[in-house]
Amino acid sequence: MNSTSSLHAAGAPVALSSLSEKVAEAKRRLPLPLLMERRGLRDHAKPSAFCPFHENTRTKAFSTFQDERGLWRWKCHSQCGGGDEITLLEKLDGLPRSGATRQFLEAAGVETRFEPGPRSLAALATPRPTPPPRPLPVFPEMERGGSDDLARLAELRAVSASALLLAVSVGLLRFATLRGHRAWIITDGERVNAQARRLDGQPWEHIEAKAWTLAGSHASHPIGRPLAKTYPNVMLVEGGPDLLAALHFIICAGQLCAWCPVAMLGASQRIPTSAFPIFERKRVRIFPHTDPPGRDAARFWALQLAQAAAARIDAFSFAGLRRANGEPVQDLNDCTTIHAADAAQLKDMLP
Repeated sequence: MNSTSSLHAAGAPVALSSLSEKVAEAKRRLPLPLLMERRGLRDHAKPSAFCPFHENTRTKAFSTFQDERGLWRWKCHSQCGGGDEITLLEKLDGLPRSGATRQFLEAAGVETRFEPGPRSLAALATPRPTPPPRPLPVFPEMERGGSDDLARLAELRAVSASALLLAVSVGLLRFATLRGHRAWIITDGERVNAQARRLDGQPWEHIEAKAWTLAGSHASHPIGRPLAKTYPNVMLVEGGPDLLAALHFIICAGQLCAWCPVAMLGASQRIPTSAFPIFERKRVRIFPHTDPPGRDAARFWALQLAQAAAARIDAFSFAGLRRANGEPVQDLNDCTTIHAADAAQLKDMLP
């Protein structure tokens, strides 16, 4: 019988006091090439590559290298600038330096709380300025999609047509033609985060990756946040394919009124504190990918869910499950093609 597994924090706390010490430790644990791999940019982490930040299929203007101190750096020799791991997150996610630093420390598993240093009474009495709100992204025009789009996606991801129709009706799924390719897009009613994948299943040429987070997206925004407010239970998944699979299994289990899927679009993303209220006093089941970044993400999310006062937090284990072709199950979407001999082990997926 397949069962849920408990989650614990990864690693022991690091006794570092200053921000510079913490950043140095994070860079040791999560150097730029590894960070780029986690963010789907592995093919750009080399001395000569196409830049992931601007469209150019002729000149390899992007470099990843170590400087004279042995620190990792990236640079676009055309127009996008350069910097370190934190600057990369600023550029990828549109974050201020402070937000990118905190996200980097959390991704590297370094404690982000700081002991306050000595400050004058005048400094303590001076209110901190409120940072300006992030601008809303301007996305390409999106469509609900036609029957051909839905049929192609149902075949590509092995999910039911009813799951796709539900995703469209609640605003989680849209379609568009981007860079000459028909694409399916995961987003939600708030329209601040959107990730596109090609309907032919191939990677995007300009980033050499299958998942393209559209420019301006608030990448850490949990997809499905508006819907989850009114549900008692949440399926927390990683990525668009697993979001569609979650709807597939919710329908199969007859749990449409009990469970709502919420997706984080990437293992390196952290749940923003602004989204904590949707998890308060709710049961949250995490469906982590089986690779190391997926397992690390699940641990971090579990810690954040505890801070958000979720009533119960657990994770579903895919250990020992096989797909119909005999390959091991690595994520929730793989379960839609479960081996017949293992199908009974999914009955406890949604209690």
